[in-house]
Amino acid sequence: MAMGVGLGSLVSGQLVARYGHYTAWLRAGALLVVVGVGMLATLTRPAAHAQVVSCLAVYGLGLGPIFPLTMLAVQNAAAPAQLGQATTAMQFGRQLGSVLIAALLGAVLTLALARAWPTTVAPPVSLETGGAKAVTCLWHRRKLPGLGNATP
Repeated sequence: MAMGVGLGSLVSGQLVARYGHYTAWLRAGALLVVVGVGMLATLTRPAAHAQVVSCLAVYGLGLGPIFPLTMLAVQNAAAPAQLGQATTAMQFGRQLGSVLIAALLGAVLTLALARAWPTTVAPPVSLETGGAKAVTCLWHRRKLPGLGNATP
């Protein structure tokens, strides 16, 4: 995805510099993002690595033009005296959105792990019933039942 973002940004910057218009490239990037998300949504659970990489590449190629061209659109819409304020407001909005999305996705991940935890991890062992062996069992995976001779 990162390679696609870099390549999409580079190509869109060159096209805007050559032709002088950015709205068509911005729309094309948004369309590629929608196509990439659609491709990711249709993946099945045992997806091949190449399939996932190709979906993320399409998504990255679409996301690449969006970052610099939205900044260019904001700077073109601002008065010359307010150029710094417009750029700062845009960057602040991006940072705030990133923080909120990271918090939201962290909560979703925590909820998913909390729901899957009882079925995938050995049940907790009380120190009162197992003593020191319970602590050893929790800290050394190879001593957990059902894992055989797995090494940490």
